[in-house]
Amino acid sequence: MTLTTMKKPQKKNIQGDIIDSSTDNDIIIRETPPTSNFSALVEKKMLNDKSVKVLDVGCGPGTWLLEMSSEFPKYDTFDFVHMRFLCIAFTEDEWEHKVIPELTRLVKPGGYIEIMEADLQFKHLGNNGRIFLNAWLQDLNSRFINPLIIHKLEGYLHATPALHNIVLEHRPNPVGDWGGRIGKVAADIFVSLIRSLETRIIDRMGLTSAEFQELIEFAAHEFNEQNTYAESYRIYARKICDDDGIEAGSSTLTSPTAMMSSVDAETRHSKELPQKYYTFY
Repeated sequence: MTLTTMKKPQKKNIQGDIIDSSTDNDIIIRETPPTSNFSALVEKKMLNDKSVKVLDVGCGPGTWLLEMSSEFPKYDTFDFVHMRFLCIAFTEDEWEHKVIPELTRLVKPGGYIEIMEADLQFKHLGNNGRIFLNAWLQDLNSRFINPLIIHKLEGYLHATPALHNIVLEHRPNPVGDWGGRIGKVAADIFVSLIRSLETRIIDRMGLTSAEFQELIEFAAHEFNEQNTYAESYRIYARKICDDDGIEAGSSTLTSPTAMMSSVDAETRHSKELPQKYYTFY
């Protein structure tokens, strides 16, 4: 079953604020007998026919569509399921017991799931950058979010009986002008992320706003002095199908494959800071 939406035009009040009462309307409709999301005689078809397509016109925030997708979950639907850079969107428990099972449910037998995430332990940070990193990682830790979840994902995939041919790829990414265009973009991302968390980090670190801004400037300058870099990973797996002749649960893990990088691996490892500066788990 395919679910599609068409958003309705946004309404605004006299001050120009967007008005959307869709959620309230959904509550009223959903909880007024008969308590169902629809009345048309299509339930049997939606339950039994994978080719069914549903269009929600004027969807607002998509509440109806989300509820329908929960009532009529899709299985074995997509040839390729991809997600990336959501490591801080889920707790460790959600990754293991919700995210990976859902990705596996949605992909067709013989299809692939792929996840790309970063290791948030930036390497070769200067003192100021490390101050920010530690404050940020501790904040994530307090919310049960594991910033190093990428190092557990391969284990979660390996423990999923329906998956096999699990491959992990790794690439270091420069942070700072020293790494050219890629490094400059990465530095901008790091600084923007820290700025977006200003209130939370200031509270945790006991800084004034002026001190916070000054530390950001110092940290950005250190990127080039220290040759700061981050590491990102791609991990993918194939869902077992009948033609494979493989018993579910016999998944294999391929050794990590280093991808192309402008940073020499031997040099990186020789400069790497002690692990004690980065370990929060």
